[in-house]
Amino acid sequence: MVVIREAPVVHGYSMPAEWEPHSQTWMGWPERLDIWRDNALHAQLVFTKVAIAISKFEPVTVCASSAQWENARSQLPENVRVLEMSMNDSWFRDTGPTFVVRKNGSTHGNIKQHIAGIDWNFNGWGGVDDGCYQDWSLDLLVARKILGVEKLPRFPHFMILEGGSIHVDGEGVDLAYSNFHSKAVCLKKYGKDLFSSNFEISLTKITSGIFFLLVLLMYVIFFFGFRDMPYH
Repeated sequence: MVVIREAPVVHGYSMPAEWEPHSQTWMGWPERLDIWRDNALHAQLVFTKVAIAISKFEPVTVCASSAQWENARSQLPENVRVLEMSMNDSWFRDTGPTFVVRKNGSTHGNIKQHIAGIDWNFNGWGGVDDGCYQDWSLDLLVARKILGVEKLPRFPHFMILEGGSIHVDGEGVDLAYSNFHSKAVCLKKYGKDLFSSNFEISLTKITSGIFFLLVLLMYVIFFFGFRDMPYH
């Protein structure tokens, strides 16, 4: 795996918009007893349904620990790839890599791949005092492992950031929730160094009520949109 110390933009990479097509989905398999109730049985059922729904449109890879690999494999259809991977929790949206792309077939230097990944720092959603759990050492390796499996270049970064805390439009504008573990402050402080000297961050502050209404609306659309789809 190629490790690159410069900013992604130096090599022509940028983060695509949330709504742009992508080639596959990576998911973790839930099992933590202190987070998921009833031995994570309900969470595993939902994760299975989500994986099946997505797999109708694109390849899906689900990563499960050695203790849960057989269980995950038995619940997921054959067209869903199941890999063994250790992790502290299953929220790959936050612990996995942020994939970046080079458009229009551009190449820079000796790097030939048009897809790469940013490997952010992670602190368990708040660190020792405010985090969800005390040990996130396995989560810190998730992004590196995924990029290793896919043989994609890796951009390591020191900044603590969860991938699910940001949304971009693919044109240089970032939307972050201003009160979520102060990540908006990190983005405002480090954003220009991370992407380029000309990169401008549009940091939109939204109230908690509006934020949760948007999340609720997303869930309603998702579940009602898939409610009539067969899960077998």
